[in-house]
Amino acid sequence: MVILSEQKNNGEIGVSFEETKDKDLLEKTVLIGGLALVTLVLVFNQVNISNISDSLNQGMASNQEVSGSEIDISEEEVDQLSSTAQTVATVFPELDETTNEREVQETILVSGTPEYSDLIGGANFDEVEQSNRYLSQYYYEIKEDVQNNHIRVWNRYLDLVAEPKGVSCEYCCGLDAQAVDENGEMLCGCSHLPSMLAVTLTLMRDTDYSDGEVLREAMNWKAAFFPQDMTRVGAEVAGQDPSNLEDAPGMVGGC
Repeated sequence: MVILSEQKNNGEIGVSFEETKDKDLLEKTVLIGGLALVTLVLVFNQVNISNISDSLNQGMASNQEVSGSEIDISEEEVDQLSSTAQTVATVFPELDETTNEREVQETILVSGTPEYSDLIGGANFDEVEQSNRYLSQYYYEIKEDVQNNHIRVWNRYLDLVAEPKGVSCEYCCGLDAQAVDENGEMLCGCSHLPSMLAVTLTLMRDTDYSDGEVLREAMNWKAAFFPQDMTRVGAEVAGQDPSNLEDAPGMVGGC
């Protein structure tokens, strides 16, 4: 409680020393209290923002709700694959139902946004070049995480990509259907390969996709990067004449 007292000075009412002292103390107290309150609000907001960000990141990194195309491919079938053509024939069974080259292209060349797009930074089949740029950089981040923190996923990944099953950049780097060595190191320095590998690692770590479903998505991205070569493979698998295929780009995105 501030006690005010009057002091007459030459007939005028003045303010006493005690009053001035108490007023200064009150102002300082209010100022300090205000600064403390502002600080607490800032800290509270920062903590909440951090928690929300962590929650979102954790939700994306551990998403188990995304399911694959539910193609029926056994582990034994995947183990026996030894070329891109065999993989295409296995993961695109609908090619057997195609009756012309146009249907082959519609099967091999997909468009739109895959259901797992949020897990790979929004990458999609309508923006292939932009998606390739993002995925080729994201690969190094997810590879380090899986290799260090998800050993089972890493070993499963090696079983799929360190074999000639088609997860490779064979149409731009002169490799065959295998472009990763037994230690998980890339055998090519282009941007297409790490992009395909980033998708493969993400689907294995963050979804319940089977190996067959992962391979299908890897082939979808391979076809997005190499439309001409992959539709030719699809046509050959379907028993169609590749020479009758409509023109498609030889390669999308930098090598």
